[in-house]
Amino acid sequence: MNFASADANLFASLFKHTFSQGWIEGLQGGNVLHGFLSGAVAKLGGNLIDTHCRKIGVVGMVIANSMLTGTVDEIGGGKFANGAITGAFSYLFNETLHRTPPQEETSSSELWATAGAIALTASAIDGPLPVGDIIGAGVMAGALIYDLTHRIYLTYVLINHETKQYYIGRTSGVGTPYQVFMRRYCNHHMRGFGFVPYKIDKFKPGIQGYRAIRGREQQLIDFYGGIGDPKVANSIRGVAERNRRGRRYHMLSNRYFGNIAPYTGK
Repeated sequence: MNFASADANLFASLFKHTFSQGWIEGLQGGNVLHGFLSGAVAKLGGNLIDTHCRKIGVVGMVIANSMLTGTVDEIGGGKFANGAITGAFSYLFNETLHRTPPQEETSSSELWATAGAIALTASAIDGPLPVGDIIGAGVMAGALIYDLTHRIYLTYVLINHETKQYYIGRTSGVGTPYQVFMRRYCNHHMRGFGFVPYKIDKFKPGIQGYRAIRGREQQLIDFYGGIGDPKVANSIRGVAERNRRGRRYHMLSNRYFGNIAPYTGK
């Protein structure tokens, strides 16, 4: 039986979550009974948090669930830290990792929140050797490597069909370019001004991708007329005129994406 898997039957799922969290609490040297109690609260509280607190995001929901289970553990005579750590881990593993929306990739915040919870849980395991600390450090290092190799940077253009204006921006994340862009657009401040997606422009992964996209964003702004042009809705430059890395960003953009506007920095 997979004790961490979600189940459509609330009671069966509650049993699985309670058992798994009690087991984790025991690994930390805590009271297994407190772990069982925290597991039950984590499952029931997780359902409530997931239903009513979606707007605060994954990290916010992890913190809310962690505080809830830590408090319950403290009231039950255990340690707040043990309850908080296992609550965070349990919530992420059960509620986030097993939620599989269609064609959805794990976001960067979910990646780091998950890695952090696992690392904290592992580091809390007592023993004659610092095995938990080693595992925790390895998990965080793995998360960093994953982020560096999978994060993509991209530029995009929004349009307001009524005013005939364009807004140019950049964003980054883990997933396909479309997924990364849509995560940004869903909470974009320009939506309230009638701007809708026009196109995903260019994208590239890695550190060089970040630098090249910085240059591409500024070139796009200049391509559409520059700051102050009636067609451009941006109020500030993508790269400050006196940014000492501005010319390098511009050159890297030329190298990877081709030149579409002259350098306008100083």
